Amino acid sequence: SISKTPSSPTELDSVDVSAVVVDSGGVFLVLLSYTPGGAWTNTSMIYSSSDGKYHGTIPALPYPSTVFYKVYARDIEGNWDVSSESVYTPTDATAPQIVSVNRNPFWPSEIEDVDISAEIDDLSSITEVVVSYTIESIETNVTMSFSYLDGKYHGIIPGQIYETTVAYIVSASDSYGNWGSSSVYTYAVGINSDFDLIGVSTGKIVLGEYQPTTDFDPGATVFVSLLIQNNGTSSGDAVIIVQVYDPSMMQVWIGYATVTNLLPGQFLNITLSFTLSASANLGEYSVFVDAQSAWSILNPGFVVFDIIHTVKFDVG
Repeated sequence: SISKTPSSPTELDSVDVSAVVVDSGGVFLVLLSYTPGGAWTNTSMIYSSSDGKYHGTIPALPYPSTVFYKVYARDIEGNWDVSSESVYTPTDATAPQIVSVNRNPFWPSEIEDVDISAEIDDLSSITEVVVSYTIESIETNVTMSFSYLDGKYHGIIPGQIYETTVAYIVSASDSYGNWGSSSVYTYAVGINSDFDLIGVSTGKIVLGEYQPTTDFDPGATVFVSLLIQNNGTSSGDAVIIVQVYDPSMMQVWIGYATVTNLLPGQFLNITLSFTLSASANLGEYSVFVDAQSAWSILNPGFVVFDIIHTVKFDVG
């Protein structure tokens, strides 16, 4: 008889195949032969006196392999016998990958719901996607639905009152019960404003080229690129302030730029830069952006968007 352990292996499990082999003249050799497709691999099976069986190992093989295996035996006289062919398929043990997470609007006012969208990949099939958002330590889960229009999952965080900070995370499970989660994202609810910061990216100069940054490189110039839009009905100026903080919340850089005569509906990209300090702590640097209308004396709302982008610097 032939058996395997575990009985339902995952892609992370090696499989122990055991066989009872008897011969009146004595057993000379026992081989385990297996294939996930293509050429067969043969490995010797070792006799165990504890259970009276021969044992051989099939290494962990990726999902969705189909693994065929059988056992060969030879006696002292040179006679061969072979078992019938057995088969198993390793199950998926890899969590779904949250490829990207976006929100719309990026800077919500207190009257706006926020659509959270996520692109998710998995080797098997996605069974559940949830966006969990937290406000003042109270967590709420919202089931996300798949849209064939953009190939993403969508869930709605309802509109909140002014200056509310919302933290959210997207989690997904597959048909084998594996769960994967995104990073934690945050936003602060603003007010209806003429100007809207709708995008941010961060990169650094490496060998004269602008690249997304992940490596900590003391002295490197890091650029914060901001996309601003005039949502008002007339042209005007806007002041953009960028502050960069290290993990201990000690300010390491601050800078500002004035955007002049921004036309209604106009998009404009501006870039501010700072230099990484040799003594700066490694970890996640948080980029804060404030936007203020040039005519805020008449309308004194100072719009503050809380953490809008986080850059993790590793040793490079």
